Amino acid sequence: MNTLTKIILFIFFAILIVIGTIGIIGKWKTISEGVILITTGFLCLIFYFLDKFESFEGFGIKGKLKQLDNKIDEADKILTHLKQITLPLAENIISSSIRLGRWDSTIPRRERYRLVQETVSALQGIGCREDEIEKIKKVWHWFNLFDQATPICNVIRNYYTDKEQLMCEKEIKNEYDLYKKSMDQELSSLDNIINKEELWDLHDELLKFIRNIKALDEKSIGSILSEVNEDLEDIKYYIANKDFRRKEHFFLVEAEII
Repeated sequence: MNTLTKIILFIFFAILIVIGTIGIIGKWKTISEGVILITTGFLCLIFYFLDKFESFEGFGIKGKLKQLDNKIDEADKILTHLKQITLPLAENIISSSIRLGRWDSTIPRRERYRLVQETVSALQGIGCREDEIEKIKKVWHWFNLFDQATPICNVIRNYYTDKEQLMCEKEIKNEYDLYKKSMDQELSSLDNIINKEELWDLHDELLKFIRNIKALDEKSIGSILSEVNEDLEDIKYYIANKDFRRKEHFFLVEAEII
């Protein structure tokens, strides 16, 4: 509505009030006719200025726009408090669920995944932002990446162990001592990679580690890369999408604690 139209409407509503008032005073309008004109004019003005009123009252109509705003603000505050309470509770649920199924517990990966998905869905339903949700899923992501690195580490360890046994059978003392020292150093480095506080570089670091192994020959390194290729792709996918590339495969292979 442009300015000219607003002015014309305002004048028209004001005229209705004036005609009604003058008509009653001058007795050229009945009281009922004058009241109708005045009422019509006032009602039109009220709704004309509705967006500028905080509250209005008259002729049996009572508006409480200010109270409505207060109620909305109050609801927003309650929702904010609910989120503040829910987020840490959800974090505890997610952190606990990823720890369940380990050691003496029996909850399988599939159930842990379902629990976390339902929790996330509930958080989204009350308006939690994605960055808020991802923050509380930190432990969840860490353990999932750790679990996906486990089979890779097991393959690497097996190659070290096989060579160690072979050297023991040959009983070559000097070579074995050198190999054992190199193996221990490299396995220690591997442990450091998978036990970092953040594992978002896990794919690149594992790939770099395998390619730079010194204690094993090139043939063994090539065999390791071939065996763990799919697992490395799983980790790469998870880092990019924060979800599993092969869910069913991950659910079927329960975690082996290193």
